Amino acid sequence: MPIQLRIMLIVGAVGTMIYFVGEIRKNQLQIKHALFWTVASLILVLMSLLPTKVYEVIRYVGLQSPTNFVFLILIFALIIKQFSDTVKISVLERKLAILTQRIALMKLDEEKQAEVIQHTLGNGEILAETAEKKAAKPGEKDMMEGPQEASQEEPGEDAAGQ
Repeated sequence: MPIQLRIMLIVGAVGTMIYFVGEIRKNQLQIKHALFWTVASLILVLMSLLPTKVYEVIRYVGLQSPTNFVFLILIFALIIKQFSDTVKISVLERKLAILTQRIALMKLDEEKQAEVIQHTLGNGEILAETAEKKAAKPGEKDMMEGPQEASQEEPGEDAAGQ
C-alpha cells in the first residue's frame, strides 16, 4: 500500500474523530450516531497501520489494488448505514402520522365539549339546575326546602287558613 495512501487514511480518520468529538461536546451529535463513524475511522487507521493484512485480504477477495479495497469497504459501510437510517426514518414517519392523528382527535373532542358547554350556557335553566344539584347533597335538599317554606308561613296559621 503506497505510503501516501496510508498517510491520507490516518490523517483523514484522526481528523474525522476529532470532528465527531467536537460535535458531541457541542451536543450536535449523539454518541450512538457517532459510534458508527468512529468505528469506520478506526478501521481505516488499522488498514493503514497493517498493510500486510490488507494485502492478504486483497489477494483473498481478488482485487487489484489496496485503493480499490478501501473504496469497496467504504461503499459497503455507507450502504449499510444508509439502509439503517432509512429504516429509522420510516419508523419515525409512522409514529409521527399516528401522533398527528391522535392530536387531531383530541382537538375534535375539545371542540365538541366546547359546543356542549356553549349550548348549556345558552340555556340558563339547565345551568342553574345543574349547579343546585351539585351544591346540594342527597337529603340536604329536603332540609333546605323545609325551613324556607316554614319561614314563609306565619306562626299559628296553617295552609288551610289562608
